[in-house]
Amino acid sequence: MSGATFVALFVAALAIWFVIRVVEVLLLVFIAVLCAVYLSAITDVLERRFRLARGLGLTAAVLATLAAVVGIGALLVPPVIDQTQALISGLPQTLTNIQNVIAAWAREYPVLRNTELANRCIVTESWRSSRRNTVPSPPGSSTTWEPPCGPGW
Repeated sequence: MSGATFVALFVAALAIWFVIRVVEVLLLVFIAVLCAVYLSAITDVLERRFRLARGLGLTAAVLATLAAVVGIGALLVPPVIDQTQALISGLPQTLTNIQNVIAAWAREYPVLRNTELANRCIVTESWRSSRRNTVPSPPGSSTTWEPPCGPGW
């Protein structure tokens, strides 16, 4: 390896190390530049179209932007909270249903019959009432589906 190649590799490694160390600062600078360009453009429009002073136009642009962000947040946050709560409350039942279906499918194949997966059975009363004989048979199987805990569950 020549000396020039070694120096080039060292400089490249040093540049990569530097960028990794200051990536957070570079990201903040980039966001600040984007905000400045956005606010400047809106301020220019307000200055030309409505004959506002630059400071007053900038204040109006900042307030309008903050009002838009708060309004969008007020519209989006309540449904997101409701959907997250519904997901959290329904997740245990959904996971139980998935485990039961996988266990039923695992019992269909001889290789998997003696595994913990095939012996796993988590049945709740709501699962029994909602899934009785409605779960499809495993792909490629000609047998009818049996309940997850075997006959007489």
